[in-house]
Amino acid sequence: MLSFQYPQFLLAGLGLGIPLVLHLMKRQFALTLTFPSIRFIMQGRLPHTGRRRLRDILLLMLRLLLFALIVLALARPQWVSETSPAVVSKTGTETAVIVIDTSASMAGWQGLTGAKAIARELIQSREDTSFGLLLSADGVVGQVALAEQNTTLLSMLDKARPHPVAGNHLP
Repeated sequence: MLSFQYPQFLLAGLGLGIPLVLHLMKRQFALTLTFPSIRFIMQGRLPHTGRRRLRDILLLMLRLLLFALIVLALARPQWVSETSPAVVSKTGTETAVIVIDTSASMAGWQGLTGAKAIARELIQSREDTSFGLLLSADGVVGQVALAEQNTTLLSMLDKARPHPVAGNHLP
């Protein structure tokens, strides 16, 4: 399902009407003036401006498309899965996997310490849930499969340290 991280930027799409209004205001209208001394001269052919009008319309469409793409990029579209993160197994217990970023961006401002505290609190508060743990930096750094005993999880959680690499969590 497509959702937007900043949907209020989509209101800027209303601004697409501004270039259209400016384009219509810029249109040149022919003004007919009748001079008495020129009325007997044969009417000459005026240059055809059809190509100019086509070029102007294409330029307007290109500008509107560019503005719409900028608005869409600022709204930050993202695909969101409609499946729930916790799955109930046949035995009635929940299973969940905790993923923690251990890249260099988590080293400052107690980022990793805070993430570990939240994970520890979650593990200790949900005793009927079996948890798995995945530590990720520029790939999988450490993992614990779904465990009935949370002591293995908590010990790996305590050992987690930030890695001096940029995060790449897709692998």
